[in-house]
Amino acid sequence: MNASTYPEGQVSGLGIPCLLQRASISYEHELAVISKYRQLTFDELEKKVQIIGRYFCDQGIQRNDRVIISLNNSVELVVTLLALMRIEAIPCPINPKFPTGLEERVTSLLDTSWFIGTHQRSSTAHYIDASSITAQLELEVPQDKSSPIYYSPTSPNSIVLTSGTSGTPKAAVFSYQQHYCSALGANDYIPLNIGDKSLLSLPMFHIGGIAIVFRCLLAGATIVIPDDNELTTNINRFHITHASMVNTQLKRLLRQDTTGTSLKHVLVGGGPVNQLLLTKAGALGINCYHTYGLTEMASQVFTHDQNGTGQTLPYRQLSIDIKGEIIVKGETLFLGYFEGGTTRLPLDAKGWFHTKDLGKLTGETLLVTGRKDNQFISGGENIQPEEVEGLINSLPGVNQSIVVPQKDSEYGLKPVVFIDAKPPITVNRLKQYLITQIPSFKIPRTVYPWVFTQELKPSRKGLKEQADIFREDYHGNSGTLAPDIDLRG
Repeated sequence: MNASTYPEGQVSGLGIPCLLQRASISYEHELAVISKYRQLTFDELEKKVQIIGRYFCDQGIQRNDRVIISLNNSVELVVTLLALMRIEAIPCPINPKFPTGLEERVTSLLDTSWFIGTHQRSSTAHYIDASSITAQLELEVPQDKSSPIYYSPTSPNSIVLTSGTSGTPKAAVFSYQQHYCSALGANDYIPLNIGDKSLLSLPMFHIGGIAIVFRCLLAGATIVIPDDNELTTNINRFHITHASMVNTQLKRLLRQDTTGTSLKHVLVGGGPVNQLLLTKAGALGINCYHTYGLTEMASQVFTHDQNGTGQTLPYRQLSIDIKGEIIVKGETLFLGYFEGGTTRLPLDAKGWFHTKDLGKLTGETLLVTGRKDNQFISGGENIQPEEVEGLINSLPGVNQSIVVPQKDSEYGLKPVVFIDAKPPITVNRLKQYLITQIPSFKIPRTVYPWVFTQELKPSRKGLKEQADIFREDYHGNSGTLAPDIDLRG
């Protein structure tokens, strides 16, 4: 890393500056984090991170220890993540809803015995209960006015899980540099300032949640942890100015009365977005940005404004290879996957990371056409699910849809679809519409009701499994759902 690569005064030859420590000086009395239960200024957050960091050291956590954190978004989680980074341990936040078997596989993958959560696992020798962190947050200890803190641009600093085809997630390893550069580039494109309030609407076990934290630390903006109420209620209650959401959440938001909303900027990711929604939001004074990103690039890579004009963000590079695959590199690129005790970074001969996303880059517009590994063959014909989903999602009343292959004795695989719509979409209505748009072999043969309740991206793998179960005992557009199917991604 060359210090001259970054804005003047922000990086020295010593490494990447600690954003929280710097914010505690520059924005001392500004609110850093707010939740239903507590709020902290940047100065107070710095003190709490010091307290919890010392507590973790007293418990025996050492430099480079990998530490699993199984907590929902909370002040405790924000402080825990930053405190582990401060003592140079390696936090790995995971979904608290992971079943025991998956937790154990992740623990084995990370080769760790440290676990922070609300319930002890038998497989973890070193357990810290979240209640002890809450208790430590109540302590008042004088702030250590230490010398400036810097992080190495190459040392592992955090691990974020990303989807794996085997059922066990991959463990993407990051240094502080990748989070820092991600925030620099994002804030350069979407204004975020002191006094703004950014809703932590994405879980911190996803890279998008961590990215929100770093963008706020960099800008001196406030991290707002939502309560259990719906999105609109949180926006109104906390006077949110910035939020991240998926297409479906934006659609639901715009169905409600947004007159006089405090919301100024919305980042929409997680897949395709309807341009009409962005235009509608703009008419209400809400600037919407449609972004393409991935875990391995520390969140955003290419972002469009509400007019559809986009750009590759600073500190990233993006290109399309001869096979139509999106390839990326840059200073936000992760260190690699943690496997077998080492970190493996899969790059081609020219240093590009292959995303497995298919796309077209035309001028200032990036069109993501699908995933290489989502494509399937039905009766000898290639079907790209995202093409069909885009057409279905344009129908009135449709929130979202996912096309998956289902085993078929004649064609090997056939397309079926899960649709979230009111009123429900019938097979006949779907066929009448799609027959004028695409070849008949791409038209889903069966429509199943939406069985996924989580707001984030659904699991295609889980829906494929559900489709094969339905094949045995589901006919037409009525029936019961098979129990105990975990469709969480």
